[in-house]
Formats: sequence, C-alpha cells, structure tokens
Amino acid sequence: MSDQLANVVAENLRRLREAKRFTEEELAERAGLSPDDYRKIEAGELPGDDFQAPLRAIASILDVRLKHMTEKIRPLKGVRFRATKHMHDRKQILAEVSRWFYNFCDIEQLIEGERSTSKKISGQSPPTDVPDPIESAMLTRNHLGLKDDREQISSIRKLLEIGGSIKVGEVKTPSRNFFGLSIADEDHGQAIIVNTWENISVERWIFTAAHELGHLVLHASDYDTDQTDEDRETERQADRFASYFLMPKDAFKEEWQLTSGRPLLDRVLTVKSLFNVSYQTVLYRLHEENGGDKNIWGRFQFEFKRRYGKTLPRSFEPHPLPEEAFGGLYPNNFPSYRLPALVFEAVKDEKISINRAADILEISTSEMYDLTQSWAVDAN
Repeated sequence: MSDQLANVVAENLRRLREAKRFTEEELAERAGLSPDDYRKIEAGELPGDDFQAPLRAIASILDVRLKHMTEKIRPLKGVRFRATKHMHDRKQILAEVSRWFYNFCDIEQLIEGERSTSKKISGQSPPTDVPDPIESAMLTRNHLGLKDDREQISSIRKLLEIGGSIKVGEVKTPSRNFFGLSIADEDHGQAIIVNTWENISVERWIFTAAHELGHLVLHASDYDTDQTDEDRETERQADRFASYFLMPKDAFKEEWQLTSGRPLLDRVLTVKSLFNVSYQTVLYRLHEENGGDKNIWGRFQFEFKRRYGKTLPRSFEPHPLPEEAFGGLYPNNFPSYRLPALVFEAVKDEKISINRAADILEISTSEMYDLTQSWAVDAN
C-alpha cells in the first residue's frame, strides 16, 4: 500500500468509525485485530503487504464496500447543511453525498457534455432586499413549467430533475434533527438531498425537497459548507416557500372550499392527500389564513382523539403516503429520473462498464445485470 493510499484509508476509516460510534478498541476486537494493529491503520501506517484482508474485515463490520474505504473523497463546494443540534455523523453524510454528487456529475458530463440543459434555479425571487417567499414560490413554479397557480405537483422529483435539471438524491440517517441539505456548485450545478430515513414520513421527504428548493431560490448567497447553525428566519422563509410551492394559495382555497360542511379532521386529511403534504403543513396554512388562530390545532387534536381514542403525536402522520410514493414505484411521486437515464445511455453506447454503472447507481453487479435485462422492454 502506498503512503498516499494509506492516508486515504486512515481518513476514511476514522470518519466511518466515528459515524458508527465505535471506539478504536471495539472496532479492532470485532474485526479480529489487536488494538495496536488497528491504531496503525487509522494513523496511516502500512499494515503489511496483505492489507486487503484486515480492511475487508473492517469494511464488513462497518457495513460498507471496500472501495468506500480506499477512494479519496472529493470536497463539496457550496453546501447548505444546517441542523438544530450537533450531528456526530455530519462528515460521513457529506462523504456519501460527495460520492453520489460527483458520480452524477461525471456521467452527466460524459453523456450530455456541452448539451447539458442545467437551469439555475436561483434568481427566481423578486429583486428585493427581503425576497417574498410566496411570490418567489409562484415564480419558481412558472420557471419549472407548471401551467398555472392551480396545477398540483404529482411528482416533485420529476419536476426538479426534468423541469429544473436539479440533481435529487437521498441519504438514510437515523435523525429527527436532519431532514436534508442542498448544493449550489457554480461548476457542477445544483442538488437537493433528502433524508429518507424510515422514521421520517414520506410527506416530510417531499416537503424537505421543496424546502431546500426554497433555500436555492431565496438564499443563493448563503451557501457555506463550514456553517452548521440554523437561522430561524431563513428556515421560516424556506418553509413558507415550500408550503406555497406545494399548495398554491388559489388551489388550496379551492380544494378547502370543496370540503366544506365536513369535520375539520376529514377536511385536513382530504386536502393533505390531494397535495401530498403532511397534516401539519395544512394546519400551518389554516393557522396563517385565519390570522394565527391557535384553536385550529386544538380542534384537530380533539377530533382525532375522539375518533381514534388517542392523541396524535407530532411525529406521526395519519394516513401516510407509502414509501413507494418517494422511492420510484407506484404511485410514482418521487422516482429518480435523470441519473438512471444517463447511466442507460452510457451503458448502451459502451462508454462505461457494467461495474461502473453499478457503482454509480449504488447497486450490486448482479442487480445491474438484471436491470439491463429490464431495459430490453421498450414502447414503440
């Protein structure tokens, strides 16, 4: 192992271990290494000629590919990654995002080259010192090709990837303090990454995508990878942007009036399902439309408890969207569009290997071969 590779392994290993919350001694014991031998690897010292055996053992314990321990992570520029609390796995999240982002950029350049149609989404806010989130949301909807202020968004990921050429990715991080991040890279374009951890509702995944879009539109000059603290006002602005981007005022008013005469609980659940948002997003809009009437929240909770016999926890989503709504199966609310299409073109034109395609899509080689068989089915 070269000194350069040894240093890359040491850096990656330290980050991966800390993200998994292992001590050096715990990881060494599980991998069948002595603490001294393990510490040498993490210090960047050569573990001998047969270095792959201990690294494979460590990779197995950490549940990562060997390649993820030996490849150098390219630094990200222009990242907005804020959280309400300190995150011990922040570096690991950025490493995962970097791997995905630059793989996407590489395949995009390979296939599209100068034909890339990336649209800068920033600049869709009115030219004022204090941009209006609602007006900005309407301008952005128009910029992305939505026909009018009443058109509902059936697939936000399709809208962002196809309409705005924004790269959209996912991480799965067990945290209720981190929902997503965004990238504004002048050289490689814009990206939105959503935390699709199973204990966060799909409705929240969709809202997060719109929220991060709001940051790209409203706060284009506020992208600093080293900044970690949230600012309440900018977060509030991004929330308002997301609310009106997903539920335009006239469309919301129209759908709300169509449910008149029914209990508040039923009206909220009906409207939330129409716009693929959470019940809280609907209640916040009603709260705003009714001059800050806090009784709306109490009334909703009262009706929910009376019907279901229990109080509704804030983290629970009644009648939630299925995970498939985000992951790419029916009803296709959040499938990935551009990256699989780019990989398809690259494999078809023999510009990349099957192994490289599998690496970009983060699936096994056998799964990649199965996928190529699916590609044979086409519509004429």
